[in-house]
Amino acid sequence: MDKTLIVIPARSGSKRIKNKNIKMIHNKPMIVWTVEAAKKFKLYTDILVYTDSPDIARMVKKDHGIEHHFYRTEDNDDETDVNVAVVNAVQRMERLKHYKYDIIIKLGANCPCRTSFDIFRMYQAFMHRDNKFLISVVKYNWLNPHWALKVHPRIGRAIKVNPKAYKKRSQDLQPNYCPSGAIWIADRDEFMKQKTFYGKGFDMFELEVHQGIDIDTMEDFRQAESELRYRDK
Repeated sequence: MDKTLIVIPARSGSKRIKNKNIKMIHNKPMIVWTVEAAKKFKLYTDILVYTDSPDIARMVKKDHGIEHHFYRTEDNDDETDVNVAVVNAVQRMERLKHYKYDIIIKLGANCPCRTSFDIFRMYQAFMHRDNKFLISVVKYNWLNPHWALKVHPRIGRAIKVNPKAYKKRSQDLQPNYCPSGAIWIADRDEFMKQKTFYGKGFDMFELEVHQGIDIDTMEDFRQAESELRYRDK
């Protein structure tokens, strides 16, 4: 079986939602939903919670048996691309383990509605495709990007981003998809060479909108909590 590393980046210091990774959502700290999904996914070698927070590190080790975690220091800011953090995480784990992985899976710590079954489905799709990179996405629904507006920088009024789209019915427009941080999968060698999950020839795997919720704002938080409560019912 391929050696697979699951990386869960969990930086502290979130600005829009304070202590977002450990904020309680439907009776569990946010990151726990992702940790539990990773543990239930059986086709892995190791799970790494890559964090700069001693509180997160202690919690995942003591309460959830995640032995491997490192403090992020060199890439702990809002400007750093998460791909950089995953590259560093892979390098450190391979030095620790003294072997090289075959597949890298990145799970967003703030995507509590993604399940182990979603990871398994996407992993199976990855194994049966020729692409070296697979990104989870959700489909735009009534929020149609074809009809987006923006404020003109000079005249200060609304203008159409794509004027031609306004001449078509919504059902005649090609579907668009938004990347979700829920699940990203890559071939290890290609990822370490290109240093991004959006590597050459990447493909996408569609999740339902509620499965791909990636929490950045309190509106996202309330939507995810509503979905988790609905599942219990």
